[in-house]
Amino acid sequence: MRFIPASDIFVEKLRQAAKKATRLKKIKLAEAQDRVARAYGFNHWGHVIWCQKATAQRVAAGEVLRADLIKQSDVSFLKEVEYILGLAAAGKSHVVALEHCVLFSTEDGDAWVLDANDGLALCLSWHGRRQDFVIEESAERFFVGYDADFMLREGAFVVRSDNPRIGSRTILGYPAQGLADLFENIRRRRTT
Repeated sequence: MRFIPASDIFVEKLRQAAKKATRLKKIKLAEAQDRVARAYGFNHWGHVIWCQKATAQRVAAGEVLRADLIKQSDVSFLKEVEYILGLAAAGKSHVVALEHCVLFSTEDGDAWVLDANDGLALCLSWHGRRQDFVIEESAERFFVGYDADFMLREGAFVVRSDNPRIGSRTILGYPAQGLADLFENIRRRRTT
């Protein structure tokens, strides 16, 4: 499994978020824990606990903590796009980091590609409907036709898009804090 730093305090916040989700969404705790875990880039709740234990071990050994981010050269970006679109269509929230590009899906059927360095965004799916987009990947060229810019502000995803279905809006319910934490990890990794 991929290592993501998870302190005891962070895991407790995830636990509280899962308990809140059980009350608000009337779902079982295990399902809420998995949903919260995926929203923050983990595979499932067991992955959170594994990372929490690994974090404690690495801190005790005096190691510098870094997330094991997936490198773009190790995977096909287009396959990851199709993967995240499939999750959006199934109503599953998930986050994937590929160097400075972040792909995420939501339970509402939305899916996005974000450029953590430049604040650019591209909507792949909006309310379950796949959007027209341009992404090129070959040995000679890599291109994402971003058509929006975004920022994360006070737990909200704020976007200004050329896509007429989206336009300019503030979206609540996206994993904004998880994305902000991930972007901070990406920035720290880039500067070290």
